[in-house]
Amino acid sequence: MNGASIPGSPRPRRRGMALVLALFVLVVLGVMVTVTFFAGWLEQQIGENTLFSAQAAEAADGGLADALITLTPPDLSLLAVGGAPLRLAAMSFGTGTTVDRQVTRLSATLFLLTARGSKRDANGGTLATRAAGLLLHSLADSITGRQILVPLRDRAWVQLY
Repeated sequence: MNGASIPGSPRPRRRGMALVLALFVLVVLGVMVTVTFFAGWLEQQIGENTLFSAQAAEAADGGLADALITLTPPDLSLLAVGGAPLRLAAMSFGTGTTVDRQVTRLSATLFLLTARGSKRDANGGTLATRAAGLLLHSLADSITGRQILVPLRDRAWVQLY
């Protein structure tokens, strides 16, 4: 016989069924492998973006800390209330991580110090940016009587974005 079913026999023709089933299983397995690799790649990208955001946020915090240490009230005495901000020197924290800082005078004794940290790739493209601000109060030192800058006690630090 040539593989065709004999008339009246209970077995139907199944030629090529194994090939179709094998191809279907291979397609399903291929899709599952592709989805698994895509999920792994996506998780890696999320991890890198989280790292870049953390580096930019830490650069902004470091910029605030440095400015708080180095700024003095005489540096800020020429700022007009509500006027143009005083731009401080940019800082670099390792490869591709920089921070830009500025101080704005809000009132006679109140200042807003802002820092914007950025993480950049080798070509200069921005990978992540974070900014933070600090409200500073100019007060007379109780011991020396000289003016000093002090962060506000209640909620002086603000995450801007």
